[in-house]
Amino acid sequence: MEQLSRWKKIRFPLHRALPLRFTLIVLFVLQLLVSVGLVGYLSLRNGEEAIEDLANQLMSETGDRISERLNIYLLTPHQVNQLNEDALDMGQLQLNDLQSMERHFWRQSQVFKLISYIQFGNLQGEFVGLAVNDDGTLTYQVTEETGALQTYSIDTKGDRKQYLKISPNFDARQRPWYIVPQQADKPAWTEIYPWVSPPTLAITLGQPYYDAQGKFQGILATDLSLAQISDFLKELSLCDSSRTFILERSGDIVATSSNELPFVWRNHKPGRLMATHSEDGVVQATAAYLAKQAGGLQQINARRQIQFSIKGQRYFLQVTPLQDQHGLDWLSVLVIPESSFMAQIDANTRTTLLLCFLALGCAIYLGVCTASWIARPILRFSQASQAISSGQFDQTVAVKGFKEIGVLQQSFNRMAEKLQATFSDLEAANLALTKEVAERQRAEEQFKHLALHDPLTGFPNRAFFMEQLERAVKQTQRHSQYLFAVLFIDLDRFKIVNDSLGHEVGDQLLGAIAHQLHSLVRATDIVARLGGDEFVILLEPIEEVNDAVRVADRIVQELSAPIDLSNRQVFISASVGIALSSPDYSQATDILRDADIAMYRAKNRGKACFEIFNERMYTQALDRLQLENDLRQAIANQQLQVFYQPIVNIQTGKLSGFEALGRWPHPQRGFIPPTEFIPIAEETGLIIPLGEWILQSACQQMATWLQTYPSAVKYTISVNMSIKQLKDPNLLTKVDRALEQSGLNRHQLSLELTESILMENVIELKVILNQLKERGIQLSIDDFGTGYSSLSYLHLFPFNTIKIDQSFITRIGAQGENQEIIETIINLASQLNMDAISEGVESKQQLNYLKKLLCQKAQGNYFSQPLSSDAAEVFILNNPQLIQVH
Repeated sequence: MEQLSRWKKIRFPLHRALPLRFTLIVLFVLQLLVSVGLVGYLSLRNGEEAIEDLANQLMSETGDRISERLNIYLLTPHQVNQLNEDALDMGQLQLNDLQSMERHFWRQSQVFKLISYIQFGNLQGEFVGLAVNDDGTLTYQVTEETGALQTYSIDTKGDRKQYLKISPNFDARQRPWYIVPQQADKPAWTEIYPWVSPPTLAITLGQPYYDAQGKFQGILATDLSLAQISDFLKELSLCDSSRTFILERSGDIVATSSNELPFVWRNHKPGRLMATHSEDGVVQATAAYLAKQAGGLQQINARRQIQFSIKGQRYFLQVTPLQDQHGLDWLSVLVIPESSFMAQIDANTRTTLLLCFLALGCAIYLGVCTASWIARPILRFSQASQAISSGQFDQTVAVKGFKEIGVLQQSFNRMAEKLQATFSDLEAANLALTKEVAERQRAEEQFKHLALHDPLTGFPNRAFFMEQLERAVKQTQRHSQYLFAVLFIDLDRFKIVNDSLGHEVGDQLLGAIAHQLHSLVRATDIVARLGGDEFVILLEPIEEVNDAVRVADRIVQELSAPIDLSNRQVFISASVGIALSSPDYSQATDILRDADIAMYRAKNRGKACFEIFNERMYTQALDRLQLENDLRQAIANQQLQVFYQPIVNIQTGKLSGFEALGRWPHPQRGFIPPTEFIPIAEETGLIIPLGEWILQSACQQMATWLQTYPSAVKYTISVNMSIKQLKDPNLLTKVDRALEQSGLNRHQLSLELTESILMENVIELKVILNQLKERGIQLSIDDFGTGYSSLSYLHLFPFNTIKIDQSFITRIGAQGENQEIIETIINLASQLNMDAISEGVESKQQLNYLKKLLCQKAQGNYFSQPLSSDAAEVFILNNPQLIQVH
């Protein structure tokens, strides 16, 4: 009765929960009223100020985009010249071999699509150049034995195709692109000159080249057409009445968004066009006002934002200096009429006020409901807590509400139970502590043994082996004739056996191999396990090198035979690296390192063999380590680039999407092929951050295209996934984050998996792929036909697309080679309701055959090589219909 009375005293005051709900409702409503009132007041009061702020912000952002695009565009000639200089320094090009320069210039034209001419002139006036014509064809121009300029057309492989014409008495040393940088003794731009066909302007960046002795050898130069700057300015036009143009300090037009030629004809010759003489009234008036207001264009040294009038209409004007390190000095001018902003500002103000009042009404209603809902379970927990504080632990709470309230309910109910169990747990903990002390003493004794032995095989471990190896190294230093050898052994297929048969069978296999190795050496030799599936042997002493070779060969042969384990035969092999003793070794770690390097060379040869270490292996290992370090820094600093290869619907002839591909422009070595850095990323685990960055970049780029080009709503962006990425426990979170941050529709993302990945852990892979599929993400099996996977896997996994490996496409010939395989894969995809995409399409013949087989999509150099994001945008604009449909 006394406890009942105490319980009633506790419950009574807690029933007065009305003030909590009242407080929540009042505060919520007051906050909304203040917010809505303030928004309405500021919206009405600051409408006019918003116009000016918006215009200034828009012009600043547009000016920044122009500066950024020009910096990238004008950097291209410098990059091309620098790459050519590096090629000459490294011996890839020879000054006296003009034909090798032709091939090199042709390869650069395939990569740098912005340039219009690449050239080189030497001290003797000899010349070699490659021109990109208006129709996309290429021509070589060279001065050979006669000293005249000879012009040749170029075929698709970069070879001379046809002799076109000859220009006598050509001397490169008399050309402006040669004279200007030679006199400046540094990279320098020439003056802008008109380019008649097509009508545009062009500019050249020349760079002196000196040999290793510092002797001047000639000029490297690259031309740019300024028409692409005008095209970009037209794309940036904010409205029909706005104008964007670029001037030299002299007032001559460099590029403009107006539809007029960039030069004028005087006496049947092209000449520069002054902005004050432009046929466009806005450009003409703006240039005249700017020169007058600033006291001359030369006086403008910083960005200015000005307001002025043209024929009674108010305009916003922004002028920005554009300069680079090679002497370029331009002005970027942006003009926007005020009328372009007023209508949208008024409409936005009315819409904002209406939405605020609607939101206020809805929020008040939701606030009342939410406050009551939140307060009710809190009061119930308060009552039970006070009861527990008085010593009544048998309290349970049953409330309904949010998921978090349910979790709190379970935690609260368990708390009361655990309070009573705490005292008994403390007593049990004391007993466990006593037992732990005894066990720790036994563990210390075992540790003394384990410190020098492998617990699985009982053989010496790394620490013991290194002590013995250090002793042998010192012996060799004292007696140079003393010989020994270190054999580094790695099992080739152990991971597959361990994953497929289980760790227990894997441990049995390691024990059997350890004892087998011990039986193949002498009693004086030491066999040790370093860890995992790595073993080392110290052969000491030996009479000659062949002693180590015979042991290594015997190990390779013996371990290639099947091993009987648990009523099953296991097939495995070993790669062996041999390092021989030498007085040059001063530390044991060095000779073990060299044996390890030799072992990896044996693996690269095809496994199940042995290699003897030499200095060239060490140099290659250092190069690979340097490349790994460079890759790690490049990923950390986001120095890699994402290129995009178009995917075309060959039945409709329309672009259907892109495949995102990682590219690495190394600052010293140029573009590193993916075949070199992707395997390094896979081995080191760098593929996880690299893959995440490519995924985020590709999603963001596709989202940007969606905002710019309405047709992009039908595109997909394909991103490759490695097995390590699929095993990443945070993969789903990273994919969700990339989609959320970019705003990309989930169905527009396609993840590509190589067929070989399907052989890895089928159950776990099926779970993660189904989770991706449930999110609406497209899944594609890449390189199909090369991984030898079972067809049953196609039923297990939720793929949308099969990509036919390019090795089948490239061998399509007159005799129908590979045609039956391709037709079978396409029919299989159709029966499984999947799309088929053919990779590596290089010719019209291949395309016509794939269309005949009703293949849906294709990609390859026939349509386009992988493109930078800027080049991909040009591709989207210029290729609405890629192939003709018959």
